[in-house]
Amino acid sequence: MRRLGDLPLKVRLTLLYVGLFSALLAVLATGFYLDTRHYLIAETTASFQAQVEASIRQWQSSASPLQPPAPPVPPGAPAQHSPFASGDVSTLVQTIAGRGASAAVVDASGNLLASAGKNIGLVQAAPACTSKAAAGSAACTLRLSGDVYLVIALPLGAGGKFVLAAQPLRPVERVLLRQQIALSVGLAVLLVLGTLLGLWLTSSALKPLDDMVETCNRIASGDLSQRVNLPQRNDEIGRLAAAFDHMADWVEATMEAQQRFIASAAHELRTPLAALQGSMDVLLRDALDDPPTAHRLTQSMYREVTRLFRLCDQLLGLSRAHTAEAIHKRSLALAPFFQEFMTQAGFLAQERHLALQKGSSLTIPADPDALKRILFNLVDNAVQHTVEGSEITVGWREAPGGVEIFVADDGEGIQPEDLPHIFEPFYRGDRSRSRRKGGTGLGLALVKAVVEAHGGKVSATSTPGGGSTFTIWLPEL
Repeated sequence: MRRLGDLPLKVRLTLLYVGLFSALLAVLATGFYLDTRHYLIAETTASFQAQVEASIRQWQSSASPLQPPAPPVPPGAPAQHSPFASGDVSTLVQTIAGRGASAAVVDASGNLLASAGKNIGLVQAAPACTSKAAAGSAACTLRLSGDVYLVIALPLGAGGKFVLAAQPLRPVERVLLRQQIALSVGLAVLLVLGTLLGLWLTSSALKPLDDMVETCNRIASGDLSQRVNLPQRNDEIGRLAAAFDHMADWVEATMEAQQRFIASAAHELRTPLAALQGSMDVLLRDALDDPPTAHRLTQSMYREVTRLFRLCDQLLGLSRAHTAEAIHKRSLALAPFFQEFMTQAGFLAQERHLALQKGSSLTIPADPDALKRILFNLVDNAVQHTVEGSEITVGWREAPGGVEIFVADDGEGIQPEDLPHIFEPFYRGDRSRSRRKGGTGLGLALVKAVVEAHGGKVSATSTPGGGSTFTIWLPEL
């Protein structure tokens, strides 16, 4: 047997909806039925009691036309003599029974004095009503001879006699039965329609989820171009579909970047390995007997091995920089930090003029070693793309929500088509020139990774032939 949790979501939602709907309808129907029953019985009781009281008044008037009827006796008051205490009550019960009811008169001990109408065992079954009649009057419903009757008990004068009148409630029961049938049929129809409507609504509402499942399966099978493409909706499912498509875009871009990274890494590693292999081939072909050639080849091999080590170190640093755990932030005052950095960066600038543009006294949460490393990369990048005598400016300024750190140069600049890709690993606009300058294409990628690990952003602006500016935004404390 299937558990409730194993059922489809649309079935569970429909069951919940139908259950709540059924409970609400049941409460409303029960309340309506009870209210109608109370109203009908109250109206029937009032009408029947008025008829009985009218019969009593008529009987009392005919029994003593010159004397008004005795007033009702209050509870606990001493009994008073009444001219009707021992009068003939058969006329009274006949009058009441003539109106379609059963009637009886009993004394204080419950002895039958007179009765008329259908013998339904009224006297034996109505002590509960007669016990309350002393308070003035009592009305109750009793099951007599298999049917439900409305019983009225009224005191008759001050002699301790009571009038009992009973009327069948068949008309009321027929009305209530018709109402029960109508409510039951209505509830059944509403539940069927509600169930069908609930299934349709939940199926329509959850269809985008089925589409997302199918899209996930297609993406998992290798088709990264699949999207849900749900029409614009502002509900939870619409936002989920939009977030899913955004995630799919990110996964596709990441996979493409990974493939490009692997291809570029393989290419970058293949170049020094090919040079090493060529040099070793020459050495193996008796070049060892030629000391100058062997020395030259050995120096070339050493340079390529050094380049491989540098490439591996940068790859390792790039992988570590993508994790925030590798960043150890602390409160860093920018003024003394840049003062120390400029002293160290002066050796890296070579024949370029390195200037510091100071900003206001600011303190940010940052890893000073990581920040210094990426600034060295930016300064080294500026040195690689400027000529001797050029100016490189380093500085910081306050920005909305944080601080901007910039490195600007007046060098050759970056081509517009290359600018969107410069932070990608191994991307170089001019590969041959970059390789001659010793670049690996990982410096700016490492800068981007470290900045993002700090919770910041990095951007670049450039004009071909007019220099470049790299800007790092980092959040304040």
